[in-house]
Amino acid sequence: MFRNLLWMILIALSTASQVSAGQATFIPLDDNTQATGISGDGSIVVGTYTGGGGFYWTADSKSVVPIGGNGAAGISADGSTIVGRANDAMGNENAAYWQWDGSWTLLGSFTPDSAACGQFLSSGYGVNGDGSVIVASAGTAAPTRTVSAGMRSAGWRILAASSRRAAAERMPSPRMGI
Repeated sequence: MFRNLLWMILIALSTASQVSAGQATFIPLDDNTQATGISGDGSIVVGTYTGGGGFYWTADSKSVVPIGGNGAAGISADGSTIVGRANDAMGNENAAYWQWDGSWTLLGSFTPDSAACGQFLSSGYGVNGDGSVIVASAGTAAPTRTVSAGMRSAGWRILAASSRRAAAERMPSPRMGI
């Protein structure tokens, strides 16, 4: 609830200049939503429903729109890419991104031989300004190989790592040739 209030304040501050100098406007989102990201110009807010699933809200529509997946964690500054989590066919949670074509694109396991920790393979947490780089975390139950070594071999740049978890970045967009 407190986090949702903070995002509403940020929305209000970003739109305050459009209303009039020094006058804030508070815009409530739907019940059971948690805002987790905002576009660079403040016109799009993303987040997660309390029971799961992602959403976006736009200043133009003033409504919350469900986008599926398991939740949205962030949005690029230009508003082109939403990053978060979605399940694969086996029910394992994967880092994923959503673009305005209306579907989630799974980034999958960071290593070819990763075994899910429970049902967790990876999760997206952040995205750069134009949506071309996603920051994610990965885990593995495979004891024979560190996550970071496997991620490096798959083309990911390691940001932080331990033996079974790593945070990394990679250009996931099909327009970038992956």
